[in-house]
Amino acid sequence: HNYGGDISELRSAVKRVRQTSPTAAVVAKDIVVDELQVAMAKDAGADGILLIASVLGPALENFLNLCSIIGLEAIVECHTKNEVEAALGALAQNILVSNWDRVGGVLYDDQAEKLAGLFSG
Repeated sequence: HNYGGDISELRSAVKRVRQTSPTAAVVAKDIVVDELQVAMAKDAGADGILLIASVLGPALENFLNLCSIIGLEAIVECHTKNEVEAALGALAQNILVSNWDRVGGVLYDDQAEKLAGLFSG
């Protein structure tokens, strides 16, 4: 369920970033499928974590709530209209629209542009 790294790499990255800039944010990026991964990212010093809407499905809201409770920013990656709507419905504050469809393994060059209208402002 990960990119082949381990939590010590995140800890090391946080340490190095903090040495360079105490205000730069460190975001944990992994295929998050378990609440324990969220807690481990927070414990490692990450400021935020990437949550992938297509992976979490209906559990997205629970993961967002957990992030809020423990003080970890969440970035929700979406690549379809339904995923954006689900993220907005779950009150996600940070949404990343990706042109890469993780489920289909296809790059859609204009996907983010097509979904831009779903956001107010």
